[in-house]
Amino acid sequence: MEEQRKRHMKKIGSLLLIVTMFFSMMPPMAFAVDNSSEPVEISTVEEFAAMEQDGNYKLTADIMVTEPYSKSFKGNFDGDGNTVTLKLETASGNAGLFSETGAGAEIRNVNVNADVISSVSGASYGTGGLIGRVYYPTVLENCSVSGSIRNTATDGNAVYTGGLVGYQADKLTMKNCCSSAEVKSDSKYYNSAVGGLIGKGGNYMVTAENCYATGSVTAEATYAGGFMG
Repeated sequence: MEEQRKRHMKKIGSLLLIVTMFFSMMPPMAFAVDNSSEPVEISTVEEFAAMEQDGNYKLTADIMVTEPYSKSFKGNFDGDGNTVTLKLETASGNAGLFSETGAGAEIRNVNVNADVISSVSGASYGTGGLIGRVYYPTVLENCSVSGSIRNTATDGNAVYTGGLVGYQADKLTMKNCCSSAEVKSDSKYYNSAVGGLIGKGGNYMVTAENCYATGSVTAEATYAGGFMG
């Protein structure tokens, strides 16, 4: 029995030695985890529309967009100082370069030249130059909007319209963001809101550092403000 046990142990030792030698001969990167944080570069409107909602992207050229990014974006988007010309006329959903942002969204270094007209009303929707609705905590840095943002809805529902963000439904952190866009709401509904940067603020925290709005804000009979409605 002792002789069999020793032979068995020798076989196990030989197997372990072979396995060890096999792994030692493999290339160093064969089993490495890719922790690269390099963004995917995009330069066309098609690539913008096809972004993964939790991806990491850098815009490398000016583009023209005629439809909002349709998913709830929760990744990183770096405009790298480029300008997005947003020509948008919609009768459904949130209106903005990004229709909605989800948890963890970070958007930086992008300029939006907006020509936005929306006829959408309702307490779940927003109309803005950069983001229609902030739905989960979002960070914005070095973002600007120019041009015009208008919501034409006049039915008996709330309308939220802002230069940068239409409806802030969760925590929003902004740094070095501004809007010179003309912002207008045609709604006469008592609970509608229009603002130079943010249309409807909700009950969530806004942290703003060096952020401002210089464009005109026009409201029919609603809450209105230079910064927030």
